[in-house]
Amino acid sequence: WEKGLKVTVFIPNGKEKAEKTLNPMLGIVGGLSVLGTTGIVEPMSEKALIDTIAVDIRMHRAQNEDILLMAPGNYGLDYLKAAYHIHPDQVIKISNFIGDSIDLAVCEGASGIVLAGHIGKLIKVAGGIMNTHSHQADARMEIMTAYAAMAGAGNDILRQIMSSVTTDAGMEILQQCGLLTETMQLILEKIEAHVKKRAGSQIEIGIIIFSNVFGMLGQTENVPNLFKKMNAAQHKEE
Repeated sequence: WEKGLKVTVFIPNGKEKAEKTLNPMLGIVGGLSVLGTTGIVEPMSEKALIDTIAVDIRMHRAQNEDILLMAPGNYGLDYLKAAYHIHPDQVIKISNFIGDSIDLAVCEGASGIVLAGHIGKLIKVAGGIMNTHSHQADARMEIMTAYAAMAGAGNDILRQIMSSVTTDAGMEILQQCGLLTETMQLILEKIEAHVKKRAGSQIEIGIIIFSNVFGMLGQTENVPNLFKKMNAAQHKEE
C-alpha cells in the first residue's frame, strides 16, 4: 500500500465533556487529554489497580527485598534511572494510590520504603492527601502557597503562586524571589511526616521529590543510607 493513510482520533462531544473535568485548570482547553505519558491507555478499575500493586509488592518481597522503591508513574521511574541508575524493574509503580501502597508494604513486612515522585504529584501528600488522583483532590497550588507563606513570601508572590496553573510555574516564581529551596524543604518535611504517620513506626521512610524542569528538589536525609542497604542486600543475594 503506497497511497498512505490519514487517521483522525477524536472524542465525540469532547469539548463539552472537557468542561466538566479539571483539564482547564491544567491549561488544556478545548478538548480532553487521555493518553498520559506513554500513549498507552490501560482501562482498569480502582480495585484492579490496587490489586496489581499488591501483586507487585508481594513479588518484590518474595525476592527478599526489604526496602521497597515506589514511584507514582513513569516520571519517577525515568528520574530514578537517570539520577540513581536504578532499573525500572526495581521500582513499584503505584499510580495515585500512595496510602494504599504504604499499607500494603507494611502488611507484607517491608522494613523500608523510598517514595520518589514529581512534585506535582507528591505535593498533595504534604496536605495529607493519600489518593493523588485529580478527581479525588487537587490542592497543589493551595499547598504550595501555604508553604511559600511559611517561607516568608509576601502577598503579591502568594497571589501569583495561587494563580499558577502548574507547580513548575509556581516554582519559577519562588525561584525568582529566592524562596524555592526553603519552600521545597518545608514541603518535603511535611510529606515525610504524613507518610510516616500512615506507615507507623515499624518501617523506615525515605522521600525524593523532583521536577522535570528544576531537577532534584529535595530528599530526606536517610535516602542515601536506604539505597546503601538496598545495594548491600542485592550484592549479598548475588
